[in-house]
Amino acid sequence: METQPDVTGSQPSPEERDEEFLRPRPPGIDDLVILGRDEQFYWLQKSEYQNKSHEIDTSMVGQATHLVEQGVVLADIPVGSIPGVGAQCFLVNLGGLRRPPPRPHKGKPIQHSESAGPQPIDPNDDCLKVPAPGIDDLVIRDRDGTLFYWVKKCEYQNEGHKLERFDPILAEQVRLLTNQGVVIADVPANSFPGVDDMGCLVNLHGIQRPPVKQEQEGTPRPGDGSRGPTQ
Repeated sequence: METQPDVTGSQPSPEERDEEFLRPRPPGIDDLVILGRDEQFYWLQKSEYQNKSHEIDTSMVGQATHLVEQGVVLADIPVGSIPGVGAQCFLVNLGGLRRPPPRPHKGKPIQHSESAGPQPIDPNDDCLKVPAPGIDDLVIRDRDGTLFYWVKKCEYQNEGHKLERFDPILAEQVRLLTNQGVVIADVPANSFPGVDDMGCLVNLHGIQRPPVKQEQEGTPRPGDGSRGPTQ
């Protein structure tokens, strides 16, 4: 009788499978994971918004500073709510978030691929030519509390930044936070399985947008004295 080949041990062990499975590197400190109004998660790296091309150098800095000095961490700024702010956008004050201490890592560390990451938007995109913050744009105050950065909606809400495309497991885990009503959070290392350091979660969908005020006569028009970011 012909003997069958022994296939015992031909399948990789769980440990071997773990070694072969490389997940994309997780969003890092001050990276943003944004839940947009389209119910999709987007990953915006710190280096993509915290640079000279996105700095705000207009009178809007003083007005946004006034809000953060009042303790505002995340706010939807409606048209006409502050003199000179002519568009509805989100203020994200990263300096107002308290970073909890990292938890000690348990178990085998997950290997990450450094090659996977969001791709920047085309610098010639028409949306970058709009000279004033618009609906769902972000005005971000950095962790040091010294500078503000303006990121347009089209710069983060595009296919190249979708979190699910890089790490669908992480996208589902983060959705658990938003399902609990979390609007903004700084997620520390090892806070739940698979998250090494997620950075900041910004749930734009969780904010109730105030009604748009009618522009009054004499109110500065959107774009007056503003500078659009360039890539």
